[in-house]
Amino acid sequence: MIICSSLLFFNVIFTMRIDVKVPGKQKSSSIRKVLFSFRCISFLVTVFIMGITMGIIWTFEFIYIKDIALEWDPNFSNLNLIFGLIIIIDCLLGETPSLLLSGYIIQKLTNVHTFSLSMTVASAKLLMYGVISNPWVFLPVHLTHGVAVGVFFANMITYSYVLAPEGAQATMQSVASGCFTLGRASGALLGGILIEKVGGSLTFIIMSGVLFVYTALYITVNCTVYKCRKMPNEGTNHDRCKNPNDAEKNEEAKLTSDITPSHDVDATVRGEE
Repeated sequence: MIICSSLLFFNVIFTMRIDVKVPGKQKSSSIRKVLFSFRCISFLVTVFIMGITMGIIWTFEFIYIKDIALEWDPNFSNLNLIFGLIIIIDCLLGETPSLLLSGYIIQKLTNVHTFSLSMTVASAKLLMYGVISNPWVFLPVHLTHGVAVGVFFANMITYSYVLAPEGAQATMQSVASGCFTLGRASGALLGGILIEKVGGSLTFIIMSGVLFVYTALYITVNCTVYKCRKMPNEGTNHDRCKNPNDAEKNEEAKLTSDITPSHDVDATVRGEE
């Protein structure tokens, strides 16, 4: 408790020292135009689907592991140890390295293909959940947590920024986060219904198949419509993320060039006089 409080205190102190520049407000018409675009709808549906997946896993994971462990050995006494090791693997071996490498992964694969990677890994994780009979096997399976969750969240925030109009990045990120939360709640409800009807193993196998089919559809549609290319404004916002000062200088230079009359205009005015 003392360590957590100390870390939280230092986090607040360092955060207060960050210079944050708030962009100007964006017109609501521009935001609506982006929200109803095909690329944004595809993105939000993907976030919702992943929210359903994570909702099922995070809600019923430990209950399911307990059932598997007791079926494997009615006198199994290491459940608490497995639960603790799962958390350690998720945080230290999963999320930490994946978040550190997420920028490199997104840059190499692009946002769309990074989503495809995360969904494919999540589908494989669900399938392995459905066929596992030894509770200790859940530990190596959780090594996939980094790509399925850590990289996905980093990509979700990045792609929200890329899609958003200038000045509406926080709004787009809030919409994406809301879609994920709604999906997670829906996943918890859907998972409860399926587990009661068909059991835990079959529920995870069914959701693995659904996610795999959606991933294939997502890749096919995006490659067909956009030919697997980066979106036109992707480079601009990524450059802003990498070097805000250079991006601001470029915008100021562009604004100055737009305001300053050209030599041809001056010559025309002198000719008329």
